[in-house]
Amino acid sequence: MSEPRVAILMGSKNDWGVMQAAEEALRGLGIACDARVISAHRTPARLTEFLAGAEERGIEVVIAGAGAAAHLAGVTAAHTLLPVLGVPIDSSPLQGLDALLSTVQMPGGIPVATFAIGKAGAKNAGLFAAAIIAGRDPEVRKRLEEFREAQSAGVPERPCGARRGAPPLGPRDPPALRPRARGPGPPSGLPTRACGSRACTGGAGRPGGRSASAESPCSRARCREPS
Repeated sequence: MSEPRVAILMGSKNDWGVMQAAEEALRGLGIACDARVISAHRTPARLTEFLAGAEERGIEVVIAGAGAAAHLAGVTAAHTLLPVLGVPIDSSPLQGLDALLSTVQMPGGIPVATFAIGKAGAKNAGLFAAAIIAGRDPEVRKRLEEFREAQSAGVPERPCGARRGAPPLGPRDPPALRPRARGPGPPSGLPTRACGSRACTGGAGRPGGRSASAESPCSRARCREPS
């Protein structure tokens, strides 16, 4: 079995359901990884000890996933020069938004590459780690290219059931599929423009105007166009 090249850290054992997506992406590309439960808050000594010899053990990239305050990725980046990829996890009442902001809002000087919340982010972090390794490993690069090609080939050109060159809808098509005809205009006697509009400035003694009547829809008595 090959030596791990990517470390996958998570703040709780409950995070494995999300972070496993990173491990599966790496394993599919033939990259071994080392998954550990390390909390930045509860086991700080375990984190520093693990990172102290990570490079000597062959680790090239670190993926760190955590929820809530989510300091794991930032603290990890502060203790190593290896690339650190952060995965926010939805494990709090704020549905991962707190973890996203805690991970992405690193101060200038200690970078953390941050991915989407949850499994999609974990999967992309695994693929991103593979892309970093592929820059100096031709075999990993070839497998990554094959993965992309297979992914593209699996996307259909048309949705299921769609017909190529289908004719436009005609009068014999079901009524629900035909465009609706425009209905008649407003009933006679109702205003067609808002009161006060420029087209409604007529009045007694003016061209096109009318005198006031008790049936007028407003006090200005000028909200109907001449019939």
